[in-house]
Amino acid sequence: MAILVFWNVRIFESLSWRLELCFGLFVGLFGTILPPLLFSKGFPSLGLGRGSILAAIEIPVSIGTAFPFLREQIPFTQVLGCLCIIAGIVFHNVRFRKTAI
Repeated sequence: MAILVFWNVRIFESLSWRLELCFGLFVGLFGTILPPLLFSKGFPSLGLGRGSILAAIEIPVSIGTAFPFLREQIPFTQVLGCLCIIAGIVFHNVRFRKTAI
């Protein structure tokens, strides 16, 4: 509402309500409603370790898709940060076996 009030009133002149409604429903359903519902439904069956790894994978995937689709620049420090997050969670959840010598 604040964007409509302060941005530009002429947005309604070029607005296609049918297109915006279909696109809004699609993005709302698959981007906002279904992911948290499905994630919270599947998390107990995955367990804490695999669930946290799956949650942490979201960060590199969003950065990886922002590069080709949105043409965003990805600095090396951001890539390194993502690798550190993933490595920390995987390292915390992987059980190391002691080999008998």
